[in-house]
Amino acid sequence: MDRISVRPIAPGDYDQAYALQQEYLDEEPRTKFIARIETQPKLYLVASDGCTVVGVCYGGPSAQVPSTCHVQGIAVNLDQNLKYARRGIGSKMLSVFRTMATRLGYQELGLGAAEDEKVEKFYLKNGLMAFELVAKQANGVEIARVPILDYESGVILREDLHRRYQPHEVIFIFRQPLGSD
Repeated sequence: MDRISVRPIAPGDYDQAYALQQEYLDEEPRTKFIARIETQPKLYLVASDGCTVVGVCYGGPSAQVPSTCHVQGIAVNLDQNLKYARRGIGSKMLSVFRTMATRLGYQELGLGAAEDEKVEKFYLKNGLMAFELVAKQANGVEIARVPILDYESGVILREDLHRRYQPHEVIFIFRQPLGSD
């Protein structure tokens, strides 16, 4: 996938990036999408194949820990006919995002992963460490937040949290220290 470039979003990318984000990640009004870009323009990245946006990765500062930069969304076009999935594009976007966050002075990368083993394994493969589980109701309200030793122990504990609380989801929270650039 040498022909794929990853860079901060440009105005000419907005329509394609917004469509991709809406399909795979967050459904939000276009005004909120634009505001996210204007607030953190270096932290909204696109992966492109020529003029075609094939991936997005975006985030911003943590509300609780200002030195932590949260990845809020990352997705690659999964259309099987286009063959972008599982080609390293997500890892490439995450690497560029990590570099941008480091350059902006953040000391840690953090994120909550969708309750999906493939997604969790993607973050582990990319060097992030699972350190917490969060059980949530369908409306997003937290039911429980529990520290874990590692991913493997978290998988077992997640089953227990599902039995105990019957939440909508139990997600892993990952983090990774950032070095200086």
